[in-house]
Amino acid sequence: MKRTCLKLSLIVGSVAFIVTYFVTFLMESPRPFSASLVVAFLIFEISYYYFFNKGKRQYDL
Repeated sequence: MKRTCLKLSLIVGSVAFIVTYFVTFLMESPRPFSASLVVAFLIFEISYYYFFNKGKRQYDL
């Protein structure tokens, strides 16, 4: 359960980083890399929490 949760969260965080990087680069942000890292980390944490609770609820039944 934990490996799957971590893998899915890493994929979601990586996609969020790539999308955010391109969007901030197109907006000509002064620091697109650091902004993308912050957004990707937040989305990674939220997705990890979501997938962890989803798995926990599934196995509690």
